[in-house]
Amino acid sequence: MKTLLLVALLAAPVAFAEEVPRNNLVGASVVGFAGFLRLNIGSYEVFYERRFGSHAVMATFDFIHVHQASEHLGSHQWTFGGALTYRYFFDFAPGLFLGLKVGHRRGFGYFMAHSAEGAMDRTDLVNSQWSVVPQVGFRFEPLPWLRITTRFGLGYGPYAVTPRSRTDAAALEAAQLSRDTLATSALITDTEFSIGFAF
Repeated sequence: MKTLLLVALLAAPVAFAEEVPRNNLVGASVVGFAGFLRLNIGSYEVFYERRFGSHAVMATFDFIHVHQASEHLGSHQWTFGGALTYRYFFDFAPGLFLGLKVGHRRGFGYFMAHSAEGAMDRTDLVNSQWSVVPQVGFRFEPLPWLRITTRFGLGYGPYAVTPRSRTDAAALEAAQLSRDTLATSALITDTEFSIGFAF
């Protein structure tokens, strides 16, 4: 009897630890590195997510640097922003989720044009974006405290790029070309590869 009681007392903390829900998640996504490859398909993100059963709400701070360069032209754009995301996780397929992300960004950049004679014309720019992006993704849980998440989103998010102080034709053209560097249309992709820690 004493042996059974001792085993039960030792097993109780283990069972309790296994039942502790891990509804909070903090982590980061590194897809923003694609901006250095002239691709705007996602951002560097730092996020906090809270689970409520099958539902989750996530707050995100994001950053991206996208550049386009050639022999005579160059555009560098930085954007900073945040987003709120709702996600629904399916019980029949653990890890699979659908979501909706709403975000806003503002940033700055510049465009440079080099003439054949070596003269440089620089235009300072500002940019902004509102976006609404449905998403589908999958979350892996290799360890009780570790989460690896991938997602793909396709949604609406036109960029606005304007010259900071100039309004001449060259400045307006620079803004147009730089907007196309960020996104050529209002249809945008938004991807994630993140590592998070649950607690």
